[in-house]
Amino acid sequence: MHTHIFTWDYWYLFDKETGLFHVYFLNADKSLVEEKEDVRTGKFMFHSSIGYSTTKDFESFSLISDKIFTSNKHSWDNTSIWSGDTIKTNDGYLMFYTSRDADVDDGMTQNIGIAISDDMKKWITAPAVRIKPDDRYYTTSSIPGDSTVHAWRDPFVFNYHGVPHMLVSAKDKNQPLGKNGCVALLRSVDNSLFNWEALPPLLSSGFYSEIELPTLYFDEKGEYVLTFSIWSDLHEAPFANGEGGLHSMSLGQDLYNPTIKNEKVLVPESSGIYGCRVVPECNQEIIGFDYKRGGIKKSGKTSNLISVNRNFIIS
Repeated sequence: MHTHIFTWDYWYLFDKETGLFHVYFLNADKSLVEEKEDVRTGKFMFHSSIGYSTTKDFESFSLISDKIFTSNKHSWDNTSIWSGDTIKTNDGYLMFYTSRDADVDDGMTQNIGIAISDDMKKWITAPAVRIKPDDRYYTTSSIPGDSTVHAWRDPFVFNYHGVPHMLVSAKDKNQPLGKNGCVALLRSVDNSLFNWEALPPLLSSGFYSEIELPTLYFDEKGEYVLTFSIWSDLHEAPFANGEGGLHSMSLGQDLYNPTIKNEKVLVPESSGIYGCRVVPECNQEIIGFDYKRGGIKKSGKTSNLISVNRNFIIS
């Protein structure tokens, strides 16, 4: 994709008029990547910033910048920047992102911030916004003895019954350690996209140590389908036979009372690709990143899933 950087998690905003995908991605200098290093714990993970490219096919990319958004040494988001989501609004663009405060707890406590732009290139943080986990439902920091660190990251924003909602990779405080990975559900308090309230988890089955990059789609019946990424050694989901990768499940039509069915592994971890998303606007390709070499990569698989409502333009 881009030869001087190692690229992993990505998200995108599609422009129907131009046919361009505006792709945001985590990246770090390739010099920080050591051979045979675990992609989950490598030091490059702790030096990541957000890059920005455009593409029409997820094969040829035009790099705008590998550091379109970086950490702020003078704020709570003073460590590496982790996965987020970008949306278009009446006033421009918002990017929800993950970061941590190096001086809080063990430096791994994750929160979500918001950056603002009018051109998708220059981003300014909204300093008053710091979305934290609600301790009624979710752990607020790492817990000694847990199999993975604290999780409150990977936001995905969408409309549900005319109200903005958000999915977040989280930890359920009411599940046992090692089985507490969940998908948090948040709701906008006032439709402003800056004030959020936590709801009980959308998914907390007790099978996962952590769940990454949760994303919602519709199937052909108009039911919600949740996809997320999971490493093979961090789950005990019976349907997957020990395979990690991109998991999916149908939730029905009521996200406040989901009915889980049709659980599948869409792209296995053994394929060498992780962090996959279905991209309906690109021939429904399932696209992730090469977790050994880095770089956004097509999986060779497709899905009939379509996008949920992510229109935040108020007419």
